[in-house]
This record gives sequence, structure tokens and C-alpha cells, in this order.
Amino acid sequence: MMLFDTPRAHLNAELLRVQHWLRRYQWRHAARYKPSNQGYLHAFVTVEEMAQILGAEPDARIAPDDNLALLDTQVRERVAASSDAGCILPLQQLRTRLRLDQAGYDLAIALIAPEVSVDMQRAYRHAYADFTQKHGTWPFFVELLAEAGHGPAAIERWLRPDGGLQGGLVDLGAALVEATQGALEDAPPSRVTVMAAPRLVSWALHGDAVQPRLSPALERRTATDERLVLPTDVLGNLMQALTWLRGGPRRRLMLIGPEGAGRRALVTRFEGALVALDMARLPADQHDRERLLRDVRLEARLADTPLYLRQLDSLPGEGATGAESTVLDDLLFSDEPLILGVERGIRGLRARLGQSDGQVLEVRLPMPTGADQREIWRVVAPPAERLESGVDFERLVAHYSLTGGAMRHAVSAASAQVAGSAAPVISAEAMTQALRNQLSHALGDLATRVSTQFQRKDLVVEPRVTQQLSEIVALFRDRETLMTRWGFDHKMPYGRGLTVLFGGPPGTGKTMAAGVMAAELGLELFKVNLAQVTDKYIGETEKKLERIFDEAGRGQAILLFDEADSLFARRTEVATSTDRYANAGVNYLLQRMEAYEGITVLTTNLEGNLDPAFQRRIRFKLAFSEPSADQRHALWESMLPAATHRLDDIDVDELAEDYQLVGADILGVIYKASARAVATGVLLGHELLLAAVEDLHRERGIVARRRRSLFDDP
Repeated sequence: MMLFDTPRAHLNAELLRVQHWLRRYQWRHAARYKPSNQGYLHAFVTVEEMAQILGAEPDARIAPDDNLALLDTQVRERVAASSDAGCILPLQQLRTRLRLDQAGYDLAIALIAPEVSVDMQRAYRHAYADFTQKHGTWPFFVELLAEAGHGPAAIERWLRPDGGLQGGLVDLGAALVEATQGALEDAPPSRVTVMAAPRLVSWALHGDAVQPRLSPALERRTATDERLVLPTDVLGNLMQALTWLRGGPRRRLMLIGPEGAGRRALVTRFEGALVALDMARLPADQHDRERLLRDVRLEARLADTPLYLRQLDSLPGEGATGAESTVLDDLLFSDEPLILGVERGIRGLRARLGQSDGQVLEVRLPMPTGADQREIWRVVAPPAERLESGVDFERLVAHYSLTGGAMRHAVSAASAQVAGSAAPVISAEAMTQALRNQLSHALGDLATRVSTQFQRKDLVVEPRVTQQLSEIVALFRDRETLMTRWGFDHKMPYGRGLTVLFGGPPGTGKTMAAGVMAAELGLELFKVNLAQVTDKYIGETEKKLERIFDEAGRGQAILLFDEADSLFARRTEVATSTDRYANAGVNYLLQRMEAYEGITVLTTNLEGNLDPAFQRRIRFKLAFSEPSADQRHALWESMLPAATHRLDDIDVDELAEDYQLVGADILGVIYKASARAVATGVLLGHELLLAAVEDLHRERGIVARRRRSLFDDP
């Protein structure tokens, strides 16, 4: 038997069936047609041309003897033989994966026909006798498919939205409907046109060989040979979970784990494909969102894989409304199997899942252990000839706790950085910088990297503060020895991290001191943006703090909470639900600080406002006071520009004695005066500095008087 060796060969055979339906339709409704010289309806396609296209001239007296049953049998037999021979037939895949019965399949073929053949398109327009219409109406397809032996109910079941458990072709995204006049929901069937979705036509012609243009929110992957480093029990649990997911309607699989742990790669490996919807990139327009939902459902069905939802951590918290929440609820209340990739914010998602009346299974993907990370580095690292000898992956594992995805991105970034150089060799510095950039990217706008270029000599503070900074640095460096060898890991009730409180007025060097610590330890310093962290929605602040601590912990970064009293305030007596949720946020902070193994720096000038529970967990308290005259002198000397840019008349003694400024104020004054000097083309002098000091006092509403002579009071 002759096989269908190409998708087009099978499609052409199905188009022959459509021709038979059209011949029967034309014969049955012959009274609708007029001779070609009696009206505009045949101005484009004559009756004679229709006879040529369809292979027979309609005759109202004689039913067409087209042997349709024989043709149907021949096509089915060739399809079966082709499938047995291993031929891939996209139309057959379409039938199986969209779960179409014979009526649904024939309707899909009828919709595809005018989109792939100009002759069929012209024949359709003649058949429904309206050349002002590009597509057939709902009643036309019901009548046309009656010639294939299907009753109206069978066809309307596939045309009607929400038509049964599997959904109609419209619900599946395979067909599109439009009203010729007015709103679709108000239009009668005779004013509703039906057409094949572009993806349906593309699949019929090419199958999976040609990928369509997808929305930026939609990701499509096929299986690769990418090696995944994960514990055997995790792989086994996931395989069982994916089998369970397909076993019934409304089943939801939550894959919980850090970004880059391999969730999507694992699904792609076991399912053979991945279709993922990025919930953070949904279109703003409602019509575009509805179209995207149709596209993503159809793509998941065609790929024969459950739909994967990602970036669920970006969804608003409990009580919030918005496009993302609406789309998520629409999907959760559908019958389709879903995979939910989540990293944090699980409590709110569990509440939504409970309302959707579906079954939920959770599988956790752990953060790679040190041994796993070393193995991943061996997999993703560039060849040895592309690495400098100073790139030490053992040191990187000890310093950065990363997922496989983050390692791959870092290697790609470091490789791109040296790609254009004469000798594209990745240095240790380039690799370290790429890893640090991964950390910055993961924290996003929740925290800002602070410069750590300051050295101990740049810090002008009390000797006691300098000594305490040295103790903190030494303690953090030696923590492994203290915890494991000396046994303090069993004795310390609040974890292995260090929480440090810097108290004192603004501008006295608290942030600079944190930068000095970071530089001496070789760590990144991130200042938490409290305005981005605090959120009015329930649970959102905790979710953002969880992200900060998780991501910072992977790079052992130092976290700086400036003006911490606004976030670490005293818990209040519970009188309202607002008080209860505020206290919950403080309790959560206590838990995360205990678990965090890095350094947390809190700065405040209102220490009494901090919750006592925080104060008990603070290992070091450093008091930064306003600088003395000697310290102000040192600050002026260290911050003034080089001698070549200034006059000799600058009296540092007078500036230090007469004006009680903190370090940040002194730097601001010098910078403003220097800017005026550059603008006027002069060198920086004493008068310019005094003018800048007076401006500062005037802005703050302080009256400052210059000392005019030796007899004036200082």
C-alpha cells in the first residue's frame, strides 16, 4: 500500500474528502446559486469554474456519486500503514493530542482547507455564496459537515466555547471566531465567522519542524542531552510525579526549588518538550492576554506536555487583584494538568490551589551540595585552554553557593567578555565578576550593590570602633574553625551568621565601615532598598525578604539594612489585624536572621526603637559618634583634592575647629566648592569652602558666623 511519506501528501488526501463534502453541499443547496450572468455573487467564481475545481458539475436532479465512503476508508488505511511504518503525520498527531473525535477532526480539516489552498478558498466563497466574507459562518460549517455524516450537535460541540470536558476548538486555541457585526457575545450564529488559528495551519503543513513566532511570555523547548546533576531520589520522585500528573483532571505539580536548580530542564528531559508561560511577562491588554492563553494551551497540547507556569514568585500577594492573578485563576480552575515552578511565596499559592478544588503534589529540588556544585563546575566549565591558571573552582564553591543555571550563565557571561580579545582566556577576576553579577541580577531592585573600594585607612572613627571591626572580620574568617572544630555549632542558639548593629548619627561612617568589612573579607555589600521591600499586601514583605536572604546567602554577601528601625521596629500589642500581620513580619525577620549564615548590618540612630528580640541576636554593637576636632581635621585632609588643584590658603585647622560637621557633610562641602572652582576656572580655595559650609548651614536653618579675627570667639 502506498504510504503518506510527507505531511503534505496526507493533507492533500484529506482535502480530497473536503472536495467531496463541497460537491454534496453544492448539489443539496443548488437553489441558492444563480447562473454566472445573473448577479454579482458569481463575479469572481463561476458555476463552471466550481465544476472544474470540484471535478463535477452540480445537477439538482442527480445526487453526486462520489464514493465518499470508499475514499474515507482508503485514507484511514493509508494513515494506519504510514504510522506502522514510522512516518510522522502531523494531522494524526493533531487528532491524538487535541483528543478529537471524528467530528472534531473533520471540522479541523474543513477549517484548514481554505488556508492552505487558493482553489479551496475560492470554492468556499462560492459555496456560502457571499464574496464579501473571507471566512465561513458557524451555520455554514454545520451544514458542510453534515455532508460528512455529522449531526449539528456533534459539530456545534466543537465550535462552542466550553463545549465539554475537553473544550471546543475555540477553547483549545485551534479555531478563532469573530462577529461580522457588533460584539461577539451578542451576535447570532449566522453572524459569527469561524477560521483556523495560524498555529493549527502551521502544524498541519509542517508539524513540529517549523516553530511559529511565539509571544515573549511563551517559552518552547525540546529535549537535549544536557547533563543534570541531581540526587537519584529527586529524579525518581519527579518521574513518579509526572506520571501521576497525567492521571486525572485538575492535577497540579508544584516544583519547589531555587532559580537555576534545573526545574524546566528536568521537565524537558522527562516530557520530551517544555511549554512554559512566564507570568511576569503577560501582556497588559486583556484581548492580548486572552489570545496568549489560547496560544499557550494549544502549544502545550501540540507538544504533548503539561503546561509549565514560571515566575509565580512575581505574583501579587493575598488580597491583590490584577492581570496576573486573573490569568492564574483561569488556569488553576481549568481541567488541564499544570506544573507550577516556584521558589518562594508558597503559602499564598497553596491558598489559591485549595480554592481551585484540584489535587496538588509537591516535589522539592534542593540547592546543590558542595560536592554537587563541584561536579556541575566540571560539566559547565570551559576547556582548560580557555581558563587562566588562577581560576580555582574549589575556591568558587567555598565562596559562592550557586545553582547549575547560575553557573552556566556566569560561564557564558565570562566567555562573552573575552570573546573579542586576541587571546580569549577567562581570568579568575572575570569569572568572579560574572558570579557577582549573577547575585546582583537575582536580587534585582530589592537591594543595591555598594562600593567596597574603601580601605581601613579611609575610615576615621574612634579606636574602639576600629578594634571591633577587626574582631568581626576575624570572627567571620575563623567561623568554620569555631563552629566545627571547637563545637560551637551545637551551642549557638541563633545560627552561624553575624548580626551587627551600627548606631549613631547620619554621615558618621556607618556605611563606609560596612564597605571596609566587605573589602577585607572579599565579599559583596548590598544595601536593602526598604521602599521596595515593604508592601501593603499580606505576605509580600516576607516574600521579598526571603528572596533577599536566599540570594545573598548564595554569595555570602553582607546585607546592609540602613535606618533599620523602620523595618525592625518593636512588636506591638495586637489590637487589629494590621497589628497581627505587622508582628508576623517582625517574627519572620527574626527567623531569617537566625538562619542566615552571612553578615547582617543594621544601622540606626534610634536604637531604642528596635525590637528587643533583635537586640538579643546582635553579636556586636558599634557606636559611631560625631567626629572630634582631631577627627574632623583628618577627614578634611583625606578628602581635599590633590595639591595641584587647590590654593595654599586653605586653613584646615579653622575648618575642623569652627564647624562641627560629620564626614558625609565634609565630603559634600568639598565637592560643591570644587564644582564651583571648576566652573569658574580657578583653584579650590578657603573662601569657596567657607561659602559651601555657609550654604549647608543655611539649608539646614542653622546660623553660622565666620571667625573674622583672632579676637573673635571660636
